[in-house]
Amino acid sequence: MQVSQLSLDYWGTDGYTRSTKELFAKAKELTQKGVHTYILTGSYAYPSNTLTSSVEDDIVFIDSILGVKLALSDHRSSHITEDELIHLASRITCQMSLYSWKTSKFNNSYG
Repeated sequence: MQVSQLSLDYWGTDGYTRSTKELFAKAKELTQKGVHTYILTGSYAYPSNTLTSSVEDDIVFIDSILGVKLALSDHRSSHITEDELIHLASRITCQMSLYSWKTSKFNNSYG
């Protein structure tokens, strides 16, 4: 992986001590320095903390956000139900199908 293809999600958020807002700010700072960045919205918790009003809005309206982070088996997770996970995945999939340029942009960078 080249440094210019760094994913800041590896630095992570837990939704309490490190927020999506702070992660996004760091991504913007690095982008201004010439390092192109992508991040994931959300945190360990469900419903996820977001920059906008929803996970879908974060993904659709913020170019550097490609998806959502969610803990499933971590002891800090919200123990999301199967139905909640299916519903979240369905909402995101519907939105991403409208904005397929994001997935092709990501695949071209990392594929």
